[in-house]
Amino acid sequence: MIETTVADVAVTILLVKLEKLLSVERFVFPGLRNSVVIGINELREILSFIVAENSSNIDLKSQLLPAVYFAEDFTENFLLSAAKRRQKGIFKILPTPLKPFPLCRQLQLSYKMLKFVKKLKDLSCEISKNTRHPITEVGGGHSCQYDQQQNLALVVHEDAEKELVARLMNDDNDNNSLRVISLVSKEALGKTALARKVYNRLDIRQHFQCRAWLDVPKDFKLKDVLLIILKHIPICVLKDVELMSEKELSAMLFQLLMDVRFLIVLDDVCTVDIWLDLAYPFPDAANGSRVILTTQVRPKL
Repeated sequence: MIETTVADVAVTILLVKLEKLLSVERFVFPGLRNSVVIGINELREILSFIVAENSSNIDLKSQLLPAVYFAEDFTENFLLSAAKRRQKGIFKILPTPLKPFPLCRQLQLSYKMLKFVKKLKDLSCEISKNTRHPITEVGGGHSCQYDQQQNLALVVHEDAEKELVARLMNDDNDNNSLRVISLVSKEALGKTALARKVYNRLDIRQHFQCRAWLDVPKDFKLKDVLLIILKHIPICVLKDVELMSEKELSAMLFQLLMDVRFLIVLDDVCTVDIWLDLAYPFPDAANGSRVILTTQVRPKL
């Protein structure tokens, strides 16, 4: 009973802080706000399960509490920084509205929030498998996190191309968030050929304002990949970018991609670590942008 109370209180405190985060902060991109909303909904569902079932599942709590404390820490730090900025009066001094935080800080918050939401979804799935009262699916868009339901089962048949095109061009409100579509198979079933054929279609070229195809080597250098993508952005004027650091290039790419609907194909991603490095500068501007991976492993965020 004591452990249940600890989990209950910890989750409740975090919910209050996340809701405060939504109420007091303006985010540059909708995907970050969506991630916070999804995290709140997932937490409420898990809390309802713990209370309703009077759960004594020690393993569940041992996985939940570290994630909750992790999220509480980065949320509290973000709120404290916001309070300090307001105390300095910077919003009153500047003639134009100032973004609440530098881009790099928002990227850090987004990455941590995605990691937290992914953990909550894993716990929800585990609860659903091990109980008679599964947790219902919650939330809207999944931001730039990998959506396992978006996996395209790569089976050689006539409808494979149509299915991939439909996933890329679906502009329903529920599908405007950034989506990562993985073409996964250990065998040579034509992943790259399918992606290339769709990438070169006229309707795809007209639908996306920015397209980039990258063959990802095993020994790839992130800076080289960032430069290649930057060169594909039509509104981008490159000047001295070769002298920039990876961090500066990531921030520049993130900002530029906010203004375009992009399609980026990452061909032959061999490890999960490579995908995590590459995913960092891709923003979710809720404008229907897409990323295609061809890989032999199932990417996770």
